[in-house]
Amino acid sequence: MEHRICKSCGSAKPYGDGEYFRKNRHICRECERAASRERTFKHIRGISYEERDALLAAQGGACAACGSPKHNSKKGWHVDHCHRTGEIRAVLCANCNVALGQVDDDITHLLKLVEYLRKHRSEGATTIPQGSTPEAIAGGSARPLIIG
Repeated sequence: MEHRICKSCGSAKPYGDGEYFRKNRHICRECERAASRERTFKHIRGISYEERDALLAAQGGACAACGSPKHNSKKGWHVDHCHRTGEIRAVLCANCNVALGQVDDDITHLLKLVEYLRKHRSEGATTIPQGSTPEAIAGGSARPLIIG
């Protein structure tokens, strides 16, 4: 069987049966799929995987909201953006991204949830001073408040 060298990854793979190369193509199916995923990601999210990874590195390799070094998702890190403007804000773990989505990025809603947790906190939970702002709670940093 004839072999071809993939112009993308450089590996030699069988050619002719359609399993590794599509007819008249010079990149293997595996590289085609990866390129397709990259194009789809960039089209939907507005940045490439490389740009997302650079943003994540600039954040210290952790979620911009909770600081977790784990993305907590089969799909990996989530690119957070403003739904009104489309502007990319940061890279988040799945938990933080879903939480923001559930409250529709509404700060008032989030503060009401904080008040709810204060009211119903159990023994051993973090004490949060009444009337605190998110900035004051987080010590003026962009670090998140974790109530537990």
